[in-house]
Amino acid sequence: GSAVGTLGLTLSLLPTANLQTEVGMGVGASGLQLSGMQKVLLGSGRVRFVAGAGLSYGGGNRDFPDSSLWLNVDLAGMEMRGGRGLVFFVAGGTTVGLAGGRYIVPVQNDCGHTYCGDAVGQFFPQARAGLGYWF
Repeated sequence: GSAVGTLGLTLSLLPTANLQTEVGMGVGASGLQLSGMQKVLLGSGRVRFVAGAGLSYGGGNRDFPDSSLWLNVDLAGMEMRGGRGLVFFVAGGTTVGLAGGRYIVPVQNDCGHTYCGDAVGQFFPQARAGLGYWF
């Protein structure tokens, strides 16, 4: 449930010490995913608190047959930078459907068919963790 799916890559730019702009691409529940997120970093040194918000686009797949637009919010995260350029990050928050997108309900329900869900307005938990390199 992350902005870049189950497996993805991100590139971050730090225009200031406390502001980070991230773009990413990956594959997840809603197919090919493209994302952009603005983050705020608090603290100094090698360990910092991170929170952010941004949009992602899901291209669709078997479980999400339509393309969709999502709002992703990293409510709480942490970034740890090592001395040799390695970085580890972890974040958790929520994602909400903004436009497009039906999703397949995995079991039959009172709707009588499998396309019962509309992603618009649906909230889902999201989390991500990763390793990277900073320079």
